[in-house]
Amino acid sequence: HPQQHTSATQPITFDLPTSDALFITIPRLERPPALPGHPDPSLAVPAARHFISKYYAYFDGMQLGAHLGDLVRYYTVKAQKSISIGGAHSVVAGKDDIATQIQSLAGSSFVVRGVVAQDSAGGKGVHMLVTGVATLNGNSMHFAHSISLVPIDDAILRYPGHRENAANTISPTLTEAFGLGYPYQIHNDALAFLSGDVGTCQQSVAQQPQ
Repeated sequence: HPQQHTSATQPITFDLPTSDALFITIPRLERPPALPGHPDPSLAVPAARHFISKYYAYFDGMQLGAHLGDLVRYYTVKAQKSISIGGAHSVVAGKDDIATQIQSLAGSSFVVRGVVAQDSAGGKGVHMLVTGVATLNGNSMHFAHSISLVPIDDAILRYPGHRENAANTISPTLTEAFGLGYPYQIHNDALAFLSGDVGTCQQSVAQQPQ
């Protein structure tokens, strides 16, 4: 997300994604109409749909050409991620530690049973709660997955910043994402595995408010 400086003598600078970053992009054609009294439409529902179809496919191999090691590229440079199993919690930040935590779930599978998506404060980002059943190390259990997506501000196309280091460049992948629609990255990710009989889980999808 953009970091703005109010000093009249200092140009706007941005927290740019890394050059190898990947994005959850909502195609421009899927932008819904704005609700009465709201200047901008909510992108929460299409963002949740694209997140779910893309993210969990990295674990079950259903996405052609998807490698689990690439999943960390969807996270912002300041992202935080956590996994909770029973009373044990692990919270990490930084691409290397997030990548390690993702790899700890290699071989898992996720079946989504419900999702609620809402606009975050300011109406730009998206907060989701995804629930379902996961198979982890041969054991099936319920999971609850809380995710916050942040949009990449297209103002960086107009204000590329100071380019203080080599990472502060706009990658071809990001340029392509802007051409397609509205790119997002994962900023907060909290995954909890829950105890209980998975047979009691009813298959339903919650309505996402817009």
